[in-house]
Amino acid sequence: MNDPIQALRDAGYHVVTDRPVSKRLNAFVKLTMMQQEYYRDPLIVRLLSNAQLRKGNALTADQLIRAVKPGENSERFIKAATAISKAIFQRGYSLECPDCGMVDWYPLYDMIINSSGAPLYHFVCRGFTHPFPLPINAQIEYKLNPLVSEAVKDGGLTLLNALVYLNQEVHPSERFQDKFIAVEVKNRHLHTDIDLIRFHKNGGYYVECKDNFNTTDEAIAELQRTIETGLMLANTLGYQYVFATLQEEVPPTIQQQLDAANARLLTAHDLLKPYDEQ
Repeated sequence: MNDPIQALRDAGYHVVTDRPVSKRLNAFVKLTMMQQEYYRDPLIVRLLSNAQLRKGNALTADQLIRAVKPGENSERFIKAATAISKAIFQRGYSLECPDCGMVDWYPLYDMIINSSGAPLYHFVCRGFTHPFPLPINAQIEYKLNPLVSEAVKDGGLTLLNALVYLNQEVHPSERFQDKFIAVEVKNRHLHTDIDLIRFHKNGGYYVECKDNFNTTDEAIAELQRTIETGLMLANTLGYQYVFATLQEEVPPTIQQQLDAANARLLTAHDLLKPYDEQ
């Protein structure tokens, strides 16, 4: 099996495969791959795309449901979110210390149970450093775990779903191996990132992943340059170029560019199942 990284280096490119973003996204794929079907649900994509969660805010279960607005698919959403909650969420409480009045978020794993001389369930105030009891009316809240939060910002949802989709086209024994994620490639004339290289004994895919993108003239022109660079590198490797996005469609100029190069386009209609119009 040909090594695409070595092939790029032989072609005169400096290639870096172990950047922090590469490690984060590889870890995110490992964390989520065993429950991959849930991350293809548009409702879960909407959950993980929530602006408040991405900012690191904590939400109650009711707030999560209201943010996603699953409508008649509430049962499906709750089942899917429950199934992946251990992987993606930290649980905790927003509590006010009765001694100093400071409000902070306390993760569930910081709760102390049945410590001598303290209430049965209590936390230790981070400011005043004294224990205080868990109020009986406290509502548990959910925050994205730090890995998931950063990986989602890095485009991890599109990357994961593109990998799952393309894995269906290779032999089962090769599905979870032979890939490189977030590869930096540069020489004197270009500097770019390859979101995903998926290779197997009969060839491979060069994948550009975009959760979404700006549609201003300047942004589209920049995206076209990125695609042009990607097409050139894919040709160097002898791989098929794939443009993957969680959007339903791409701008006509991008579609024309991909069509002219016989490149492949994967949109939300391909990547997300069951796809709906909510």
